[in-house]
Amino acid sequence: MEDTADVLHAHPDQPSDRPGQTWRDRIMEANDRRNDNAFELIPAAELYMPPAYANLATFIGIEKLFILSAGWGLVAGNYLLPTYDITFSGSAERYKRRRVGQLFHNFNAFDAESQETIVFLGGKDYLPLFLDLTAGAKGDRHVFYNSATPPRAIGCILHRFPTSRRTNWHYECADALARGRITSPLI
Repeated sequence: MEDTADVLHAHPDQPSDRPGQTWRDRIMEANDRRNDNAFELIPAAELYMPPAYANLATFIGIEKLFILSAGWGLVAGNYLLPTYDITFSGSAERYKRRRVGQLFHNFNAFDAESQETIVFLGGKDYLPLFLDLTAGAKGDRHVFYNSATPPRAIGCILHRFPTSRRTNWHYECADALARGRITSPLI
């Protein structure tokens, strides 16, 4: 844990400011008591700056939007989280990186009994976490990708999203879905 100015750098599963509780425990507690937002938490869907998130939330509704987070797991778009910066990207600064196999007690807001269609828009580094957290899905799982080689996603319906954009291509895909520029498996 490292303090710099007004920023506390902490792993979600590290001990918190309360003995016997992790920061993840504290966030769960804060979500149970939404009227007391002492940590100034923000709905997960609003933590991300690209307009694609807001467009997608408007298109499908924030209650149906889930965020796959390297730091927290699979959370509902309206789940309150702190501002954070954890990623699977190997090019990120060391303290921000989550490595494959690193222990995180992921949230999983996925309802295993749901028949809803699930759509994954994200980079290849996030796909294993998505597959793991949605393994019991009863509804169809759709995976959008942009590489020339389809990803290994057993049990999923694959959709190639052609774009010349390589970094954060999924923002463009999300925007295209929200604006009806590509056929949506959500309708």
